[in-house]
Amino acid sequence: MNIQGSVAAKFLCSLTDLNIETIFANAGTDFAPLIEASIALRAQGKRCPDFVTVPHENVAVAMAIGHYRATGQLAVVMVHTTVGTANALCGIMNAFRDHVPLLLVAGRTPHTESGLAASRRAMIHWGQDTFDQGGVVREYTKWDYELRSGQDVAVLLQRAVDISMTLPFGPTYLTLPREVLDEPAVDSVLTLSRAPGVVGEDVDPAVIRAVADAVGQAQCPVLLTSFAGRDLDSFEAIATLAEEFSIGVVQPFARDLNMAAAHPMNLGTQPQLVLDKADLVLVVDCEVPWVPDRGPPNPSATIIHCSSDPFFRDYPIRGFPADMAIAAPSRRFLEALLQQLRSDAAGQLKVLKQRSYQLQQLRQVVENDFSASRRQIETSNRTHPIELAECLNEHLDASMILVNELAVTLDSLNLQTAGSYIAGSHAGGLGFGLGAALGIKRALPEKMVITLTGNGSYLFGNPVSAHFVGQAEQLPTLTIIANNERWHSVHSATAGMYPDGYSVNADTMPLVDLAPSPEFHKVIETCGGVGRLVESVQELPEAMAWAIDLVTAGRSVLLNVLTDPWDRV
Repeated sequence: MNIQGSVAAKFLCSLTDLNIETIFANAGTDFAPLIEASIALRAQGKRCPDFVTVPHENVAVAMAIGHYRATGQLAVVMVHTTVGTANALCGIMNAFRDHVPLLLVAGRTPHTESGLAASRRAMIHWGQDTFDQGGVVREYTKWDYELRSGQDVAVLLQRAVDISMTLPFGPTYLTLPREVLDEPAVDSVLTLSRAPGVVGEDVDPAVIRAVADAVGQAQCPVLLTSFAGRDLDSFEAIATLAEEFSIGVVQPFARDLNMAAAHPMNLGTQPQLVLDKADLVLVVDCEVPWVPDRGPPNPSATIIHCSSDPFFRDYPIRGFPADMAIAAPSRRFLEALLQQLRSDAAGQLKVLKQRSYQLQQLRQVVENDFSASRRQIETSNRTHPIELAECLNEHLDASMILVNELAVTLDSLNLQTAGSYIAGSHAGGLGFGLGAALGIKRALPEKMVITLTGNGSYLFGNPVSAHFVGQAEQLPTLTIIANNERWHSVHSATAGMYPDGYSVNADTMPLVDLAPSPEFHKVIETCGGVGRLVESVQELPEAMAWAIDLVTAGRSVLLNVLTDPWDRV
């Protein structure tokens, strides 16, 4: 048949019409029609998405997440049938919990055992068959479907992208049987030029007036957010609200920078330090605003939640109290609240002065807590995570984006610019950082992208695959491993549950030791990069400057920094 008129060709052309320019791919035998169609289309001078070959699916999904976090644009990940889907699942969990839109496309083992060019021809075509392939990802996707014979693939792609790009954002999943890809395409019934998702979402003016009244009456209002600052307008609205109306801002479990470190209303990342004093708590785009056992809010505080889905229905249990729950896009909510408060501002000068004084006291509490942590650093030859952050702070500027995966805390970083900080999702699918950095660098080549990762997260990140892509795609990044030679989260959890138990008093704690550490700095060298071991804190400043200079010159660099553990990480 004419491959240019196939479903496979229409699939690729439809992605182009949807302004999807990149497919992060780890293909298999199921995608032979797409490979053939892509070459045929280019031979005819037709536009076609670029394939980025990624040798592991977890890295591919992380790159798609990084691409979205850098650009706000959905990307496509292409994987091989059931096994590729299984390898991608950890990343899909991250995307789902982090509200990241992406389209995961998986091949489907051929339905027919003989008779067609696309019929089964290898043993795996039986072994990889399944009764319900979409069921593998159904709990972590917003929509899944399998393309069938005679259907318009453009309709399914439009639907997948619309659902993925409708709040709350998230991944969708489409399976493509090989026989169907090889069939003649049906005529389209859609035009794919409109913006994806829904438009016109807004907030109720009466609700905004009620929230503004609550803010106006509060003596100590605090706003908690984890990811509202992902949107530039929201980042600016939070800063303006906080400054003009003396509202403290806490960033619990932050995945984005939501407020500049230097802003006087920035109250850090630990809500338990301030919530007992707050009489109004605005929870905006924040799934876990506090850990109940570590410091719940003042019992008499008014608590208002706002997000596109303020109850986060995909979380099986979530029991945080709410006096009001508002379903609205955070940007529209924040901007409407700011406008309403400005119109009500007459006569509030005295209240604002009182608030400002109280919030300055809370900021001092936060700063004192961090200073106490800084003073408790034991004299050690190794680098403490705070010292790692302080060294990096000496080099930070607006051209840098930090991807942080369990290496340092946000409140130890002197970040000021929206979009300069990206952390992993609440799903905890480790290995996110390496691929995300590559996706960001590919989307924003003018940026210096730095990955801060723990040694365990680095192992989960499929480092050979990630460094290969960095070399093949010419994406120079800096990777800094905070290497404490153990699974620190497991150690901390055990010590936290049994502070006087056998485990903390034993010579060794089972299941946490990762010593002797691999020579991580040599792994990147197998893929053309440059690595260096940093054994002492005294070596770190020179090594950091050396690494940044090399990355600026176009080399990928890895610093393997031996670190002391820190329980706040």
